[in-house]
Amino acid sequence: MTRHTLARHEATTVAQAKAYVDKHYSEDLTLDDIAAALRYSRSHLSRLFTTITGVPLSSYLSRVRMDAAKKLLANTDLKIGGIVTRVGWSSAGTFCAAFRRAEKCSPSEYRRTCRQRVHADV
Repeated sequence: MTRHTLARHEATTVAQAKAYVDKHYSEDLTLDDIAAALRYSRSHLSRLFTTITGVPLSSYLSRVRMDAAKKLLANTDLKIGGIVTRVGWSSAGTFCAAFRRAEKCSPSEYRRTCRQRVHADV
């Protein structure tokens, strides 16, 4: 395989990993599951993903889940526990701690802020 062909193959693999995460993030999804679906070892896929994107695959999965949760918080009246389940987090506590780290506010505060913005725009 030439260097160019290898680079294209690696980029395709990363794109497939992203697509798999984007489609299955709401499931009980692990790095092992993603690697198995793409027929790679977990360590090889993780290393390849990080090398190509600059972001660990586990961080990408968390970001996709967080973005989905933010949309649900802003646009629905679902309870936090329901949102946690829908976006694939294993527990509400883990989700709330990760949300607070990422957004510098709780999920409830985020929802309130989004609603205040909508009412201010009206």
